Amino acid sequence: ACSSNKNEKQEDGTWKQISGCGFKLFGFCGKKLSEKQASALLSGKQVPLKGCKSKAGKTFDCKIRLKKDGDLEPTFDSKPKGKYNKARR
Repeated sequence: ACSSNKNEKQEDGTWKQISGCGFKLFGFCGKKLSEKQASALLSGKQVPLKGCKSKAGKTFDCKIRLKKDGDLEPTFDSKPKGKYNKARR
């Protein structure tokens, strides 16, 4: 989250933002992003992540980028690694 964000708890128990830009960047596939990674994403760069977890619980490596709508998008190498990438004969 942006360091300028300030929130205040309301009487009804909800929270209201009272200052700051409101920007928040969440983790991706079970990985928390460092300040350095967040800065790189905001600069338009792709950030490599290792050990991400899929919904099925499998781990994978990828690069992520920040889309214009604020979502994180994974990108993968064109050649998958592992036993299934060998040419069939």
